[in-house]
Amino acid sequence: MKISLVIAMLFSAASAMAFDAKKEFSTNCAVCHSIGGGDKTGPDLAGVTERRDEKWLIKFIQYAPGMIDGDPEDEEYKTPDPLAVKIYKKYKPIKMTEQMLEPEQIKKLLAYIKEQSKGKTAKGKILEVK
Repeated sequence: MKISLVIAMLFSAASAMAFDAKKEFSTNCAVCHSIGGGDKTGPDLAGVTERRDEKWLIKFIQYAPGMIDGDPEDEEYKTPDPLAVKIYKKYKPIKMTEQMLEPEQIKKLLAYIKEQSKGKTAKGKILEVK
């Protein structure tokens, strides 16, 4: 049991180190989001790391439908998050899909978005959400 736990931890650490945030954004995020280019299907992400708490962003990126609708089967997502609901109402009917990313991978993705946000200002409906 302990050996399999150690192997799982090593695999998780290795996948986080090999994670390419620029490629992830280009492949999976840029279809719906821009960084400073205004709204697409989803909000402009310029400055998102300044507007939202990292813990909230990780939780939302991992399971946006759970944040929006709540999930009684998952303790972390038991009830809808009021901010996630407000954001969804601005961009409905499309909900961001569940992302199969580890927290460390999301942190790298957020660091990439923060770096790309330098000198840019978000445009669009996301600025109406407080």
